[in-house]
Amino acid sequence: MTVGNPGLDKLRRGEMLTEAGLERVRRSRETALAWLDLPRARIDLGYLHLRRALLANERGDLPEARAELEEAVAAFVRGLSREPVDPYAWHELAYAHLYAARPERAVVALAMSYRTGRYVPPLAPSRARLALVLWEGLAEDLRPWALRELTIAHRRDRETLETFARTLGLERRLRELLGLATGGYAF
Repeated sequence: MTVGNPGLDKLRRGEMLTEAGLERVRRSRETALAWLDLPRARIDLGYLHLRRALLANERGDLPEARAELEEAVAAFVRGLSREPVDPYAWHELAYAHLYAARPERAVVALAMSYRTGRYVPPLAPSRARLALVLWEGLAEDLRPWALRELTIAHRRDRETLETFARTLGLERRLRELLGLATGGYAF
């Protein structure tokens, strides 16, 4: 599995790899799975397929993007069924479901990301964006955590979060949630 580790580290940080790099990750994980059904290798394949789906979407190849999304979901679900305490993998599964137009499943995966790792600073900006999009479906007990991460994300990189909200027409929701999180004090 170590052959694909540098590439996988890049994928986990949200960086993109060349096709050769993606193929190296795939081969290393599938080789490992041929020896032993490792949940981590399944999860790693989920990351790989999700990035491939994004690349296919950028190229305009929607059938391939859809197929890669389904592969990503299947890999994450299979790996998480045996190794469920992984807030990063649940987070990525939430994105895969959201991209596949299954917001109700994305909410469940985001909830599991929070429940398996409530305080994970590297995930805060990305989970904040997910929470902003999925707010209506988010369970009441998780909303304080989502508000906290929205506040963190806004403080870290206000422009990025506001641009994201503007692009999706969620500016009003963002302002309301930040006001709720800060007791009405403006940023």
